[in-house]
Amino acid sequence: MNDLIKFLMLALAIATVSVTVTRSRAFAWLRVALADWPIVGEFVACAYCFAHWAAVYAMWLSSFALPLATSPWASVALTWLALVAAATVITRLMGGA
Repeated sequence: MNDLIKFLMLALAIATVSVTVTRSRAFAWLRVALADWPIVGEFVACAYCFAHWAAVYAMWLSSFALPLATSPWASVALTWLALVAAATVITRLMGGA
């Protein structure tokens, strides 16, 4: 599969999971339970924040990284940030905050 297609599919999945966890009634119990925890509470209440961790997990599950640099670690970091940015744009297009 083409790297661009993989990238867009991962970004769409990350955006969908981020909005689902941070906005849906299905995960309201989790947001309430973690609301008093300083960092974790924000993590489950902010789609942008959640996207960072969802992108790490998605990249790990798919073993996906774009060949963007000569260093493999730099490629992973750049792919991670690009996925978060793309997922954020998709989230905004879906009407999420």
